Amino acid sequence: MDFEARNRFRLGELGFRVHEPIRVIQKSVFGGCVVAHGGERIAVDGATARHIFVTTR
Repeated sequence: MDFEARNRFRLGELGFRVHEPIRVIQKSVFGGCVVAHGGERIAVDGATARHIFVTTR
């Protein structure tokens, strides 16, 4: 399984879905971030965060 597929699988396990709204709560110096997804807060490492594309509303 390639890197992109692993990230997609892992994000799916965490409950992320394509075109589903999330909110970036905090950014770290090393590229990671904390996102709000529904009522949950999830920390995402920098390598995974680079595969999440967010558009503003």
